Amino acid sequence: MLLFIQDHCTLSDTVRIALQLKEIEHEILPLDQLTERLPKVLPEHELVVSQGITPVLHDENRTYIQSHAILEYLDEAYPEVPLLMGMARDRIQTRSLMEIISSDIEPLINKRTMGHLGDVGLDSKIWQHYWFKKGFELLEALLRDNPARGRYCHGDTITLADCYLVPQIWAATDTGFDISQYETLSSILEHCMMLEEFSDIRNKT
Repeated sequence: MLLFIQDHCTLSDTVRIALQLKEIEHEILPLDQLTERLPKVLPEHELVVSQGITPVLHDENRTYIQSHAILEYLDEAYPEVPLLMGMARDRIQTRSLMEIISSDIEPLINKRTMGHLGDVGLDSKIWQHYWFKKGFELLEALLRDNPARGRYCHGDTITLADCYLVPQIWAATDTGFDISQYETLSSILEHCMMLEEFSDIRNKT
């Protein structure tokens, strides 16, 4: 049984969507049960728990962290439903969209960053909305006139880019950020939410 350790965060939802789309049997655990359930607890497991690092994937007696690495692993280890496909130019476009979210937006608005902002007395909502705006403006510009875009970020088949984009939009709208100003992103969101793999996870968050 594959174990997926998460908390309620954007990148955990990203991996959950991929697991659902790929129809991979898995069990979801809270982070504090990681060391209880693993057959062999290693020092790095304890560090992951103490630092609150999620998502975490445990498969084939190995433990993996970082959403981007986890998703690439899942696509290679469980290739029956590919989420990173096409020619090299197609895959780099998907990876570029993933990187904008995982590197340029998410680290600046995640729970650990927000906790630190509160400690130093900064307004976390203003901070979040600033970085949502920067990131979504770039995503909208890249996707708006891209001939490879279809119902989803790349064509009419879900890719890892959609798995990243939709939870990031959820995170933004949960803070009161208005996503409707980005027509392309709103359209992709609407199409994704027609799929149970997205709507079910949204309803559970």
